[in-house]
Amino acid sequence: MKPIVSISCFFLFAVAFPKESVTVDSVFFYPTSVSIDEAKKESLNRCRKIAVEKVVPKKTLIAGNAILEKMESDGQYRENAAFTSFHTSTSVGYIIEEKILASNPQSFTDNGFNYHISYTAAVEIPQGERDPGMSLELWSQSKSLNDGEALFLYAKSSMNGFVYIFHFMPDQSVEMLFPNQYLPDNQLVKNEPEKFPKNENVKIRLTSLPGQPITTETFYAIFCKSEIPEMKSIVQISENEGRLSAGDESFQQFQSLLAQIPLSLRTEAAVQVLVIARDD
Repeated sequence: MKPIVSISCFFLFAVAFPKESVTVDSVFFYPTSVSIDEAKKESLNRCRKIAVEKVVPKKTLIAGNAILEKMESDGQYRENAAFTSFHTSTSVGYIIEEKILASNPQSFTDNGFNYHISYTAAVEIPQGERDPGMSLELWSQSKSLNDGEALFLYAKSSMNGFVYIFHFMPDQSVEMLFPNQYLPDNQLVKNEPEKFPKNENVKIRLTSLPGQPITTETFYAIFCKSEIPEMKSIVQISENEGRLSAGDESFQQFQSLLAQIPLSLRTEAAVQVLVIARDD
């Protein structure tokens, strides 16, 4: 997906949180329809999810999975290793260092192949307890859009605060949709739905990935009681043309920022939108 923009306080905690090193050595099976490069990316995402789940307490994992359950109940969630690993490492644990020790295909058969990956990571456990009175809803004007159609998102929180909405990309990089240089206001008022973009002259247009009849796009929102000025350092949406990646460093940068915000001060929500390709 290429989202395109067209024109028509709070301080992070400098605390040393506990971290734990984890090694994952696994073999995953893929059908012949999956390329070697896709298998490598998918295997890495699965390892990230496994690494976090090995470290994070069970009760924290259960609370974090509430977002996925909400998306499934809405009929919007599409299972994929990339998003589930991103969600897990965003809401319940943080991968602050990682290294692939080995990565290669093995034992091909008529209907697929096994892919072996050995991976190590340093995982940081989030601090604090969730505030039961804090909640965030995120939804789109439509669950599906035609290629090139404008996207409108809505957010509502249970208390006054600030929302940050991100686009999660297929390569697990992250770009920030709102706020941005054109729409800097990201404040939410308790129980009042807010539309993004707020300015009708600003459009976020979604386009499908080349060669795919349907593209699933994921948008991830973080609500905080106070502003997080450091969030502005995350790569923002492009003005003139969309991008397929926000860069490898964006994921680690995003993780590092979240690792310094206690769970008691934030909550998350996600929504997925289907983009229908044009008939040629």
